[in-house]
Amino acid sequence: RRSIGIPFTEIARKEVGKDLVANMVALGALTCLTKAVSPQGVEKTLLSKVPKGTVEMNQKAFKAGMSAVRKLGRLDLPKPGQVEEEL
Repeated sequence: RRSIGIPFTEIARKEVGKDLVANMVALGALTCLTKAVSPQGVEKTLLSKVPKGTVEMNQKAFKAGMSAVRKLGRLDLPKPGQVEEEL
């Protein structure tokens, strides 16, 4: 198995100034990694659900998560729906 270390809380703190949005950083990273759904669709849906006054902060965190994955470069990950057999 392969793992990828992405410091969600550290990114949230550095880019947004709040640990609270580490979940949005994680969601941005997973959206970018899996490509199962469009980033625009996820962002639009989520930002319509966050509390008033937090849209900009959550949007910045989501984009920071996507940016963190892009900085990793090309990763050879399974395609959505592809299952790897465990031994």
